[in-house]
Amino acid sequence: MGSFIPLAKPSFGLVEKRLVNQALDSGWISSLGSFVEQFGREFAKTVGVKYALPVGNGTAALHLALIALGIGKGDEVIVPALTFVASANSVTYVGAKPVFVDIDPETFNLNLKAAEAKVTPKTKAIMSVDLYGHPIDFARVKSFAKKFKLFLGNNVYFSPDYPLPAGRHSIVFTQDIKPLFNKILTG
Repeated sequence: MGSFIPLAKPSFGLVEKRLVNQALDSGWISSLGSFVEQFGREFAKTVGVKYALPVGNGTAALHLALIALGIGKGDEVIVPALTFVASANSVTYVGAKPVFVDIDPETFNLNLKAAEAKVTPKTKAIMSVDLYGHPIDFARVKSFAKKFKLFLGNNVYFSPDYPLPAGRHSIVFTQDIKPLFNKILTG
């Protein structure tokens, strides 16, 4: 068997150990507690919004975003064929159908030319994923979403250094056509 190459290697120092022990001592180590609340406040402040909703993982964030947008049974969401399974799973969790689109071989991101052929009257959103540090051309995908009047989901979780206004490790869903929605949920 070959050697294992991790996607990311954690790095824990004295500060992290101290904070973990503080969380353990408080009795709150999962979905509630002062650390979660503090993170939500600081994240919202950092990205310039009034509220941020910390969740346990990116799958939960995508799932909640789709619910907030009213996407459900009978709807379709365009997702890249090469992605983490959470992209498609979150779509199925709300009863919608993930429509897989091939990737651009240069960037490993959603191929917008291929996506155009997949848009139907049932298509309600397009979800791009900046996979493995390769950010999508956000202006192009935003223009695509606007052209077809789709909600746009840009999951930058796998591209943490990409300077989107929403910040690091976030999922942004917007629709410029109907300014009712501009959601930021974090994983």
